[in-house]
Amino acid sequence: MLRNLSAVLLSIIIFNGPEHALFGQNDGDISTPCNAHLGSITDTQPHAYEKYFEWTQVPKAATALANQKLPNTVDIVALAPVTLDEYKRLFFHGKDKDKQTVTEAQRTEIERVRSTLKANFGKEQGDRNFNERTYKDVLQAKTASFVIIVGHNEHGMLHTLDGGSLFLDDIPASARLNQRVILISCDSASAVSNKRVAGTITRKVTYDVAFAIASKVSTFIKSASGPISLAEIQSEMTKQVESTQRNHKIAFFIMRAACVGGTAIIVALIIRELDPCKDKDSPDCSKGK
Repeated sequence: MLRNLSAVLLSIIIFNGPEHALFGQNDGDISTPCNAHLGSITDTQPHAYEKYFEWTQVPKAATALANQKLPNTVDIVALAPVTLDEYKRLFFHGKDKDKQTVTEAQRTEIERVRSTLKANFGKEQGDRNFNERTYKDVLQAKTASFVIIVGHNEHGMLHTLDGGSLFLDDIPASARLNQRVILISCDSASAVSNKRVAGTITRKVTYDVAFAIASKVSTFIKSASGPISLAEIQSEMTKQVESTQRNHKIAFFIMRAACVGGTAIIVALIIRELDPCKDKDSPDCSKGK
């Protein structure tokens, strides 16, 4: 749901840059959606928006939530295309996107998505009922303590199978108090590269890696001997991802629920691809690039 930016811009807000969200450890650095909007509105970097909410270490204000142990139950929402139309809605842009041709490689990817959904998660199709109008109801209706959401993220917007989109922060903000969200971002070349900036790397990222990570997260949660916390999941999955998919990052997704005067803190996890030559810990760039 698009926020009313006019109202946001009329508010007097002092925002902190992404570097504070990433490396600062003061509770006052925890950002709000409004700060992220204002700070990233003119930023062309693909992950400028969500970086306002990324924390490598949990600040004191969010410690209790990150360490709260919940039953080791897990469910998955896969915003993954199994038809040509769904693929176009997710990845094609412009008024003439319906007329654009799907390549043979993209057709193969769609088939692979369909077979993987069935084999790994028992789904015949992606979650078509998770959209701009229904996402909160769908999320809260799930009885699992942890909900993994796999989808195409572009500049902080999660695209849905009906052609709509959601701000990433809207999703964890809509979870129940006894529920945690784990966002797995499946980026595309259009999201991870900016042709106007020299030195970027263009590549296509499929759902394969996102599904593999989702399976590992799900298995780890289910195999726990009892209740488990988001902090424990982040710690274990960081070890696993660093040894298998080193171009991904698992970070705490921490934000203040209200733009002004709010004290409530929301904690989730976000797993996304590192930006080549942008994220300082990306293994895909040599030093100095």
